[in-house]
Amino acid sequence: MPRRVLDVDSLICSVHKYFTDEKENGGPLKSVMSVQQRVCDALVQGWGNYGPRAISGPRSVEIRPVTVVNIKQKINSKMTTKKRKVDSECRVFKEEWSWKYFFTEFKDKPVCLICNETVAVFKDFNLSRHFSKKHASAKYLSMTEVEKKSFVERQKEKLRGQQNMFTKQSVTQKAATLASYVVAYKIAKSNRTLSDGEFVKDCMVAVSNIICPEKSKEFQSLALSRRTITDRIDAIAKQLSSQLEMNCNKFEYFSLTMDESTDMNDTAQLLIFIRAIDSEFNITEELACLQSLKGKTTGKIIYDSCFEGISKFNLPMDKLCNITTDGAPNMVGSHLGFMGIFCKENPNNNVLFLHYLIHQDVLCKAAIDIQPVLSVVVKLINTIRSQGLMHRQFQEFLKSTESEFSDILYHTKVRWLSCGNAFERVWNLRKEIQDFLTEQGKWDDFKIMADENWLPDFAFFTDLLSHLNKLNTKLQGKNQFLDELWGHLKAFKLQLKLFCSCVEKNELTHFPKLSSISPVSDDKINRFAQQLKKLHEEFEKRFQDFKRIEQSLNIFSMPFNVNVDETPANLQLELIEMQCNTHLKQLFLNTNKLEFYKSISRTQYPNIVAHAQKIMAMFGTSYLCEQTFSIMKLRKNCLRKSFPIPALVISETKLRGVLQNHNSELPTEDHRKTRPSLKTKDISDGTKFEIRDTIYRMRANKEHVTLNTILSELIDRKFDDIGRTSLSQVIHNLGFKFQKEDNRKALCERNETWIFSTSATKRIWQDDNAKSIKHTDGEGKRHIILHAGRKSGFIEGADLIFSSKSKSSDYHDNMNT
Repeated sequence: MPRRVLDVDSLICSVHKYFTDEKENGGPLKSVMSVQQRVCDALVQGWGNYGPRAISGPRSVEIRPVTVVNIKQKINSKMTTKKRKVDSECRVFKEEWSWKYFFTEFKDKPVCLICNETVAVFKDFNLSRHFSKKHASAKYLSMTEVEKKSFVERQKEKLRGQQNMFTKQSVTQKAATLASYVVAYKIAKSNRTLSDGEFVKDCMVAVSNIICPEKSKEFQSLALSRRTITDRIDAIAKQLSSQLEMNCNKFEYFSLTMDESTDMNDTAQLLIFIRAIDSEFNITEELACLQSLKGKTTGKIIYDSCFEGISKFNLPMDKLCNITTDGAPNMVGSHLGFMGIFCKENPNNNVLFLHYLIHQDVLCKAAIDIQPVLSVVVKLINTIRSQGLMHRQFQEFLKSTESEFSDILYHTKVRWLSCGNAFERVWNLRKEIQDFLTEQGKWDDFKIMADENWLPDFAFFTDLLSHLNKLNTKLQGKNQFLDELWGHLKAFKLQLKLFCSCVEKNELTHFPKLSSISPVSDDKINRFAQQLKKLHEEFEKRFQDFKRIEQSLNIFSMPFNVNVDETPANLQLELIEMQCNTHLKQLFLNTNKLEFYKSISRTQYPNIVAHAQKIMAMFGTSYLCEQTFSIMKLRKNCLRKSFPIPALVISETKLRGVLQNHNSELPTEDHRKTRPSLKTKDISDGTKFEIRDTIYRMRANKEHVTLNTILSELIDRKFDDIGRTSLSQVIHNLGFKFQKEDNRKALCERNETWIFSTSATKRIWQDDNAKSIKHTDGEGKRHIILHAGRKSGFIEGADLIFSSKSKSSDYHDNMNT
């Protein structure tokens, strides 16, 4: 049989003509996809069933390579019409259309000035058709050209006014949102309760009613409820966390400081602060995380919690230069402590572990024998302050004598400065105290305070504690480099040596209170000198970790004075070159260390710059941790047992630019959904039981059972992670219906209860499947309701209600059994 070559293009044209003929003759138009498929099948099998004329019998067809692949695309190109693109026609609005058809151009669309409807295309016919169909009334047709133009101008001004109103409303809403963020930020920054937002709003509304009554509505529109403030604070905290994460990518070196303490709920809280420096010598000092330790506080648990908390910042461990902790075994233990576990997990680390300077300074006080004097002073303070009447009388006595001080201070062992301050106050008020206790007839218990043998001890320890408090105060505070802290400590050790030598010579210039009393015996002087020696030895014995890095601190603090031969080899050449540069030497004398190292060349002195950055990034004290724990203890009390972590993050942050740029810094996510709420499928059976129990208990107490009241009850019972939508779905799934209380039925608790005939609610959540009884007019009646059930719900038909026959006497005997 001869082979025949099929011209695909002619076949396509024939198929297209076939479709056209069918459509024009009113015949059934075949599906494009089905015809395409059947044509392709015919080509492959050698049959031709479609064309401009009938083809009968099998034919041998030679199919070109592109035929089957492109047949559908070519048919589609013939069958499909091009879509018109109006934008490509470049039509413009003509001014004559304004008074001719009452149209104007607004946002690239023709807008009718009469009905404010828009037309798709700038085309005379479209605008004319709209006007003739909808507005061709005698009112507009009878207008002259001048009247039409005047009418058009008035309508245009009216349209612009409407748009300005919407724009103004949008600006007002944005300003109100921004104001709520600012108030939330201020509340968190000052560590105030979240419910203070409502009080602030009331104050602003009251003030606006007096100063600017026309703005009162705008102040009333502010959203400052407790939940809104919580959401705002969460959003700001997320913004701060994101900002810190972005800064972490720029860090050259960073260090960590951590401390653990117990709050009033007996929950161990682990605070972790991060201090870092970038290539531009910008120092960051922020609260990285707060981890709650529910169980034991072993070194392993602290290690896991620490790195779980900072893992979100993706900090490289090779840039970690220092970890500062206290001296507790779970922190510094070489095997099971945090330090030991860290060294095992990171064997090649170059991290420097330091013990808090302030903590060691406080521990040094234990070297002096202060207990005989301390016990007398504490007893005296407690005698006066523990009794309310005596305390008030003592305060009035100080007022009557016009004393410089109004009261004495309690001694608190855990406070660093408490002992020295208490000694100082009692010393200054010792004469007034003696006169007051003599009037009260209790001076005999404290005659030792006038003893010439005891009084020098009191004066000596008061002076010594004053010197220790000054050192402690110098070690506190922010923005101090490690070399400055170490300098304060070295200076105090030299002062102790001076004190010791002066006291041995009976020169009491540096002990003003001791020198103010009568001459001190030689035995006392020798004893005081021994106390100073013991204290100096204790200071020398401690702080060994800082002595090991003393040379590095000297290179940082005085690079022009160090002996180059004693410095590390990688710094020697750069130090020699720097010490010979008179310009840099003059710059070092005239600027602070931060500005000096920021200004020197990083290409000429790379190792010295890296060394300086590492020292600047190190922590030396636990001041930040202690300050934060003090804030937590003040805010978490018997009246407020919870303190939101985001608020704590905001109160401790030093990141700048928060909510400064109104357009870019304002969080953009939906803050109504910032609090994560459980989905319906994630709500546990225990929580569902609490919801059911809450509804029944509210009905038994004759309360309004609405979605808001149920949600409020659940929040009070610490189920605050359920959203309104999820709660509504759960209540429906439990079998309750929200409907009018028209059937005079009330839900009953499944125990002994009362059924009341009065109720103030009109629509309540009701359970039609649960056993209920009709309301009775008049007094209530005692009932016992029994119902068997399982996890999925109560069993139908397994319910009983026992009613009492007596209203006053013991009704249990009258119950059905």
